Amino acid sequence: MGKDWFRTLLRASGYVLFLAIVFPVFIYFTFPYDRVRDAVVQQLETRVNADGQRVPTGLKVSIGDLQPYWLWGVRMNDVRARLKREGREGTLKMSLKKLHVSVNPLMWLLGVRKGTAEGTFRKQGTLHARFSRSSEETQIWFSADKLDLGKMGVGEYLLGPPIQGLLTANVELTVRSATEASEGDSGTGEKDREPETPEGTIDIRVSGLVVGDGETAVPVPKLGGITPDATTIGDLNIGLRMEKGVAHMDPCSSTGEDLTLGCSGTIRMGPRFSDARFNLLARMKFSEAYKDGSARTRSMFSLVGFSPQIKRAETKDGAYQFRVTGTGKDVRATPAANSRL
Repeated sequence: MGKDWFRTLLRASGYVLFLAIVFPVFIYFTFPYDRVRDAVVQQLETRVNADGQRVPTGLKVSIGDLQPYWLWGVRMNDVRARLKREGREGTLKMSLKKLHVSVNPLMWLLGVRKGTAEGTFRKQGTLHARFSRSSEETQIWFSADKLDLGKMGVGEYLLGPPIQGLLTANVELTVRSATEASEGDSGTGEKDREPETPEGTIDIRVSGLVVGDGETAVPVPKLGGITPDATTIGDLNIGLRMEKGVAHMDPCSSTGEDLTLGCSGTIRMGPRFSDARFNLLARMKFSEAYKDGSARTRSMFSLVGFSPQIKRAETKDGAYQFRVTGTGKDVRATPAANSRL
C-alpha cells in the first residue's frame, strides 16, 4: 500500500516536471516572433493623438527578422530606421547589424520595469542601454561609442550641410515621477502635481568634427544662405549636469584648426523638447587661415560683414557671440559681444 502511494506520487511529480520543462521550451520555439516584429514596427511608426487615433510619426522602421535570445530576450537582425524632417531635405538614418533587447519578467510582476539593450551598427559603432522604472522614478543609462555622424545623416537632418565625425556619449539620468504637491490644491478640485524632474549627467564627445562640404548652403537669417568650405572643428566636448529639471551646460570647447567653439548656460527641460527653455551663450571664432583660405571664404566673410546683426556679435578678438533664448519650437539668437562664457 505504502509503495503504491509512493509510486503514484513519483509518477505525478514526473508529469509535472515534464510539463514544466516541455511547455516553456514549446513556447520558446513556437512563439509568433513575426507578429511581435510587426507590432514593434507599428508602435514605432505611429502614435496615438489626442483623439485616440493612430497617426504617423514620420519614422520608417524595418526589421529583417526577430528571434529569441537567451531566456528573456529577443534578437533583431538588420534593423533600419529613417526619420524625415518636414521642410528639410535631409533624412536621419540608422542601420544596425543586430540589436539585443532583454527584460526581467519577474521584476515586472513586482511592479519594476527593467530591461537592457545592446546594438552593433552595420559599419561602425555600438550602443548599450539599461532602464529601470518603478512608481517613484525611472533610471536610464545609455552609452554610445564611435557612431559615424556622416553615415547617419545628422548634419543634413539638423542643419543642411553634412557633418563628419565620430560620436561618443554617456548618459545617466534619474527621472522622479510626478507627485502630488505638498500644499493646497489648484482650485479645480484636483490636487496640484509637481512635474517630473530629471537629474543626472550627459557627456558628449565628437572626435574629428568637420562641418560642410563646399556645396551645401547653410541658412543664415536675413542673408538667405551661404556655402562655406569644409570647416574643421576638431574634437568637441559637451557636458551637461541635470538638477531639478534644469540642464547646466559646462563650458564646452573644441580644438579645431579652422573654427573653435564655446558654449555655456542652462536649458530648463519640459514634458517635450518643444517646451524646453534655452538660455545659452554661444561663441565661435574662425582662424585667419580659414578666412583667407579661398575665394569662397573671402567672399563669405565679406558678405557677413554687411549684416548689422552679425557685426554687433563680433568681439574685440574677432570671435562672434550670440545669446540663444526661447523654446524648443522657437529658438532665437541675439548678438552678445560683451558677454562672457
